[in-house]
Amino acid sequence: MKFFFLLNRRTLILCFLILVLTVLIFFRFSGIKNSYKNADTNQNRVLFISSLGYTVDDDYLLTKEIIIPSQFNEEFKKYNSIQKAAGYNLSEYSGFCIQRFTYKIKDTQTLISLLVYNGEIIGGDITPSKFGSSISPIIKSKGTLNEN
Repeated sequence: MKFFFLLNRRTLILCFLILVLTVLIFFRFSGIKNSYKNADTNQNRVLFISSLGYTVDDDYLLTKEIIIPSQFNEEFKKYNSIQKAAGYNLSEYSGFCIQRFTYKIKDTQTLISLLVYNGEIIGGDITPSKFGSSISPIIKSKGTLNEN
């Protein structure tokens, strides 16, 4: 016995919208973004930095707890634009207490910092020690490395 399904235009559009919505929900909750969810130990953070092409000492120089402000001032908006350039967005963490781990990149005077919330890297930056130099994202857009 053969079954034929007649699909009209409205049914096809509805099926397409359900498919698109399903894919969007999957990507939102599956963690497919520039996050690294296993950053709860120093060793894992160093491995993440190594995966970006940088070599750092085995221990961080500094750790600091930071509260992401609920309302971003101009300075923090600029900093968040650096994060967005790497595929991160700190506005998702407004009001949350996060940790900042800072490492020295070997054979340079440059620092790399990772922003971590609940064991997940949610941002970071590279800070040259040269006076007047500006910070840059740890990852350029489209996942390419920052060549500082």
